[in-house]
Amino acid sequence: MKSDRLSVKIISFLLTAVLITGMIPAFGITSYGTGNIEEADVTVARETDGYHAYFPDIALIPQDKLPESERSEYTGGKLIVVYYANDNHAPVTGSKQYMGRIRIVESRDNGVTWSEPEDLVTADDLIEWGVAKSSRPLEARDPNLAVMNDGTLLLTFFTNFLTDGQDMHVYIMYSRDGGSSWSEPALVPCENMVFYAKRGDIAVFDDDSLLIPLYGEKNGVEISVGVEAALGRNGDWTWGPEHLVASSDEIGVSVSETSFIAEKTGDTVYAMARESGIVWRSDDRGASWQRMGREIPLTGTDIKQPGFKMLDDGSIMVSWACLIPGQSRPVCVKRFYPDYGWDASSAQYVYYHMCSDMGDPSTCPLPDGRVLVVYYSVDSDSILGSFVDPDDESFAPDVESANPFSDVPLGKWYTRAVISCKTRGYMSGTSDTTFEPSAEVTRAMAVTILWRMAGASVEDQQTPFSDVPAGKWFKNAALWAKRVGVASGTSPTTFSPNDPVTREQMAVMFMKYAALVKGKDVSPRADLTTFNDRERIHSWAEDAISWAVSVGLLSGKGDGVLDPRGTATRAEVAQIIYKFVKIKYEPTPDDSVISVGSFAGEPESGFTFDYFGGTVGGVSFDGLVGTGSGYHPAFRFTEVGIEKVRAYTKENGYDILTVYVLEQTGEKGPDVWEARDIAIDELSTDIRFETSCEGGQVMVYIRLEFKKETPVSPRSFAGE
Repeated sequence: MKSDRLSVKIISFLLTAVLITGMIPAFGITSYGTGNIEEADVTVARETDGYHAYFPDIALIPQDKLPESERSEYTGGKLIVVYYANDNHAPVTGSKQYMGRIRIVESRDNGVTWSEPEDLVTADDLIEWGVAKSSRPLEARDPNLAVMNDGTLLLTFFTNFLTDGQDMHVYIMYSRDGGSSWSEPALVPCENMVFYAKRGDIAVFDDDSLLIPLYGEKNGVEISVGVEAALGRNGDWTWGPEHLVASSDEIGVSVSETSFIAEKTGDTVYAMARESGIVWRSDDRGASWQRMGREIPLTGTDIKQPGFKMLDDGSIMVSWACLIPGQSRPVCVKRFYPDYGWDASSAQYVYYHMCSDMGDPSTCPLPDGRVLVVYYSVDSDSILGSFVDPDDESFAPDVESANPFSDVPLGKWYTRAVISCKTRGYMSGTSDTTFEPSAEVTRAMAVTILWRMAGASVEDQQTPFSDVPAGKWFKNAALWAKRVGVASGTSPTTFSPNDPVTREQMAVMFMKYAALVKGKDVSPRADLTTFNDRERIHSWAEDAISWAVSVGLLSGKGDGVLDPRGTATRAEVAQIIYKFVKIKYEPTPDDSVISVGSFAGEPESGFTFDYFGGTVGGVSFDGLVGTGSGYHPAFRFTEVGIEKVRAYTKENGYDILTVYVLEQTGEKGPDVWEARDIAIDELSTDIRFETSCEGGQVMVYIRLEFKKETPVSPRSFAGE
């Protein structure tokens, strides 16, 4: 059960007082399990010759993601720990002899035994790679690991010269053979800071795109940002936008050493910063953030070195050290349940030792169900580890305290979904204490939910709907839904906000939201013949219903009844949302959005089709020039082995999503694929092309540009 906050504060006060005398407290404190938290379970690495081991990070490469030659050698996968080695926290002279280095160890048996430490990045390596000069050697420090979905191992670090901060930049390397060999480091660019550092976890999304945390100063203010990134199949890095997480001006304390973690599916990512203990959530991959909680240290003054790791059930192990100035840095771990909110569970001590220079923990779930927490201790010149059971009752959530609704009893099929939607801000109650799970959902409610999921934008365009006046709580949502194509009006001048929404209408809205707002593949289809009432599905909803059933958003009500025209209840919609954010979309190598312009209004005859070309994921293509009404778009792919090309178009004001299969007729050459079912003068704005080839599936999003007079010169595209 959740710890009593007052008791924790009293214990914190007494513990601090006792520590001043140098004594370990005799009374009980909030700690994990019943073991001796003054002793580590395992020594991961030990330094000698006057060096200390600092700042560890741990990762597991699953067994099935290792090179085939190594899979039999590792039980459940390869555990890897990297750390910073030096005689101090930072170099104290200009000589390379006293520069720190990044070292690496591995385990083949779930962390019981470890290899001898080896150098991974040294000052000499940085000079060889051209990152530093012999006249001004740099060190690599504060390493972090991340594992992509395909098993690619990532390493980040920042460079430093002594303590002057004038060469602080962040670099990233990768290994595709389980850490046996590595790429040269690539500079992580930053627009807002000249000098910047990193000590925190990278967010890896389900499509293998990344969000990399950086921190530093801008105009004298400390800031934390996230940089979008993607690693191409050819090893090239693509850098996306840079997003502000928070500033010290905004929250009043430091925002250094921010860690990220992405949920197993979808676009939600969490962040936690050093010192403040503030936790943020973003539902748009870091583009915007909202504060969702704050961890109050069990003891001491602030939070040090927060870190995240995901468990199989979607809960998150969070680790940090509490700073007790001049005394100790006890290691703490908390199991965070995103569906129930930050305060639904409590932090536990894992390691507590009288050493003023220790901590910086990192966690890793193991194949046997345990979690290994690693941390450093200068007293022993070592990286140490403790094994914890995440299912111990001390980590359990207090679900009752997370549920404010008296009409949502625990144990119902919709309970967790309702609490999750409330926690994430997608749905609110009908009052502070009621949810009304059986009440029907109206069009206004439905679009408001999706609008909130998309970030709750402010819409300043003029409303075309007489029943959506300014000042209504659903005004922004209704205009947003029309703008992006999720829902149109019931007539050119009415939206009918109070009309109830049926199950099939909800399926259509969520399919459009997935395709048009999130850019997801909505081609999967289910066999609906098992439902006795399938004939009641309207023709305009067949594709959406089939998709919704295939991905698990909708299921039958028993006895072969789907009830497509039944009114959707608030409980049903909460369950749909809960399932929607957990849909696992297959990662597509080198997803890219390529824009070559846009046009206003409908295209007319007599125009010229723009010529353009590019390369996405190693597949090169040319858009062929065409003139006149009825010309079919055609694309020449230079990659050999193309097996299928499909086009997804948004037509008629985005209201219909149509799938076309492109044909290889041979009329324009052996490598040309034609969209013969699409006449250019019938298109709206966007076409999404999907190609399947020998190297995997490549998604190409192309925006067409129409010109009435002269052709446009060829264009090139930046990035992958």
